[in-house]
Amino acid sequence: MPFQALSEAFKKDKQKRAKLCRIYEETNGFLDQLNEHTAVKVLEESVDDFKTTLEDNMKNIKPRDQYIVLLAGETSAGKSSIINLILGEDLLPYKTLCSTSTICELKYGEKPAIRAHFENEEKNPPICREFGDPSQNFKEEIAEFTSSRTQDGRERAPCKKEGVMIVDSPGVGESQAMDECVHSYLENAFCFMYVIKSSNAGGVQEDRLLSLLQKVKAHKGNERMDDRLFTKSALFVSNFWDTIPPEEVDEVKNSQLEALTRKMGELDESQIIYMSCKRVQLAQSYGLITGEFHQLINGISSLLKSYMNDSLQIYYKWLDDFLFCASEKVRIALNLTTLSRNGIEKKMQKVMARMAELEKSQDQLFNELSEYQAEVIKKVINNLAAYFKSEETTRRFCTWSLSDLPEAKATWEETESEALRCISERARTFVQKWEEDEGHFARTQGTLIKYCSVKYDIMEEEIRYLQVEAGRPEQGNPSCEPPKRHTSRRRFPRIHSGLQGSTPMWFRQGLTSVVLDTPFIYNFPEKLKRNFQHKKKLETFKRAPDAYMQMESMKCLGLIANEESLLPFINDQLKDAVQFLKNIKAKISRLREGDKLLYSKLREANSRSTLQIKEVYEPIRSRLEVLKREVTVFEVNSLRTSDFSSKELQWNQDDKSIVGRGSFATVYSGVLLRQGQPKVEVALKVYNNPLRSSNISHFIGEEYSLRYLNHPNIIKFFGTHLHQSSPSWTKVMIVLELCKCSLNTRIMSKPENAPAHCKDETARVNVLLWAEQILDALNYIHDQGFVHRDLKLDNLLAVDLGMLPCSNFDSSSPVFGERKRLTVFAAKESLSSLLPHDLQ
Repeated sequence: MPFQALSEAFKKDKQKRAKLCRIYEETNGFLDQLNEHTAVKVLEESVDDFKTTLEDNMKNIKPRDQYIVLLAGETSAGKSSIINLILGEDLLPYKTLCSTSTICELKYGEKPAIRAHFENEEKNPPICREFGDPSQNFKEEIAEFTSSRTQDGRERAPCKKEGVMIVDSPGVGESQAMDECVHSYLENAFCFMYVIKSSNAGGVQEDRLLSLLQKVKAHKGNERMDDRLFTKSALFVSNFWDTIPPEEVDEVKNSQLEALTRKMGELDESQIIYMSCKRVQLAQSYGLITGEFHQLINGISSLLKSYMNDSLQIYYKWLDDFLFCASEKVRIALNLTTLSRNGIEKKMQKVMARMAELEKSQDQLFNELSEYQAEVIKKVINNLAAYFKSEETTRRFCTWSLSDLPEAKATWEETESEALRCISERARTFVQKWEEDEGHFARTQGTLIKYCSVKYDIMEEEIRYLQVEAGRPEQGNPSCEPPKRHTSRRRFPRIHSGLQGSTPMWFRQGLTSVVLDTPFIYNFPEKLKRNFQHKKKLETFKRAPDAYMQMESMKCLGLIANEESLLPFINDQLKDAVQFLKNIKAKISRLREGDKLLYSKLREANSRSTLQIKEVYEPIRSRLEVLKREVTVFEVNSLRTSDFSSKELQWNQDDKSIVGRGSFATVYSGVLLRQGQPKVEVALKVYNNPLRSSNISHFIGEEYSLRYLNHPNIIKFFGTHLHQSSPSWTKVMIVLELCKCSLNTRIMSKPENAPAHCKDETARVNVLLWAEQILDALNYIHDQGFVHRDLKLDNLLAVDLGMLPCSNFDSSSPVFGERKRLTVFAAKESLSSLLPHDLQ
């Protein structure tokens, strides 16, 4: 049934939340055991109030008792009809005219019943009415309440038994009291659908949608409110589509998309559903499901999955970054055990001196960022001031029609206040239209955040590199220059979904488009109000209100179009970007202070022996590694999405399709079919076992290397496919270029063609060509900061035209200025340098 999509989505969300909550609890318990340990004190300096954040996150990710599905939209747009369609029964009343003037909550109850809540429950207690016959159609009973009260309908339905509460609301903008009630659901809504009445001249009532967006902006400070609910995770249903003439369909679609994009930013076409409830209801009466209704159900399912994953991504990323930060501190302490006490002292002196230089240079960079921000904001001020000074804007701003004029009130003070409010609202409307046409605020905010993100990455990299230098044994004369920008910072790198773009996960950016909710003139100096206080009295206004409004509008423009007046207003509109710069400045400062504390503690601990230091830090390191792996397993199994759909990959899991076997995976041949593209023969590397903490590093390391490296002599990577075989088993497949055979097979199948046995010059040329390609690939790999670590004939594959790509990167790893060495292959004279100093 249609509502099964809701029920199944919420059930999976509860399972995911329970898993992530368990990892949080394990992390919290582990940190409680450390208590006053040095590592905890260092983390307190590096991560702002991490204990409180850890506990708050645990509360927020606990499985919900109730999931709210909120339907809002225009008056008489058919919201109640859509709910009836989703439920599969004719439950809520609906008419051509507005039939819902209350908030209607539908949720699970043991008995069919309706409960009505009055606005003033002290004087009017709730009314509860139960129905004896569960099969009874009680739409008429509900209709009795939907014109005057908030009502709470309960029925036995599998959809709502999972804790689902569907909320039907009156038309947005019809009643301020009802709008406030609808807004109260926004904070906790998991699914938001906005219904558009297409028969209303085919357009979107932008003022109604704008009122919702203004409320969303007011919620931005609430950590439980994710603003993406109204951007990439919102669903718009354009109802009454059967009333649009066929010749106007494309025009109306483009008009609606343009209007929604102006308010919401970029939208995917799948976020707008064009349908006719009347047509769908008729089909359902014959037991049929129309394509438009099927699209609606798929849209709801995708919407829920996207929003739930996005909300959990915030908490997963915070924990992942926190564990990485903690493990880095412990790694430094353990790596220093390879140095003598005198060596540690010299190393720490050198590192602290470098930190002082770094602090000075980064503070200078922050000053430059502040100057750049001020320069960019000044350009916006000049553009907006020029807009208000233009003849066309002046003419339109100062022209008042009879319908726009404010009404005269009982007193001059009231009339004066109303006139000021009207002019202020007009100024806000003009700026909103200017922003929608030009996009200055949105573009400037995006530019500032992106520019600061790049600088933040550089500064964070400098600090991370200094950590590497601090924990690296002195060997020769290591360079103090940081590694290249692209080298990874994580032993288990992650490929993020791009939800946050290039900005750090701890900054949650708001709406794509800027929504003006600040009273425009009220932010200005009191000068304008003083001007109003000395005007003619009420009689003058009544005789010529248009002349009065024109005169005051001209004065208003004179005050608006200058930097002093516009600066506070524009700073408020760009407060995300302004706050972002403050955030990264505080973040970098905390990272530096945490590292300085660590280095000073390591100097103090210099009196302890290597074995004592290892006894303290090695158990911590081991436990952090386990927690990091568990978090990564959760991300792959629960949050990551496949690069392909099941229909795009064709393959058979049988012996005939096997092209290779390994200890971790089996490789099958298959075909990749993408819409609009020719089919491609591919190799599917299918992991033999479910992803667990014990084997996750092999998959993550190989996928990261393949996704990052791009070279003609490295096997081509198409993507990753994740198949949920069972609730606890995600089958992982890496989709690669299909090659003919390995170099080992080619040589051993025809040993007579080897240069040692063949006098043909072509054989020698081929070997030299292979060597050149191998060296070219290795040079590229090393230049990107990786080492292969498993280079052999079986991992060199042959394709057409004599190309020889390298493969099997599950043993590769990024390096940070130091080469990993396998002790088993080390020369005996170098073994001593690998031992702790007090054991050499």
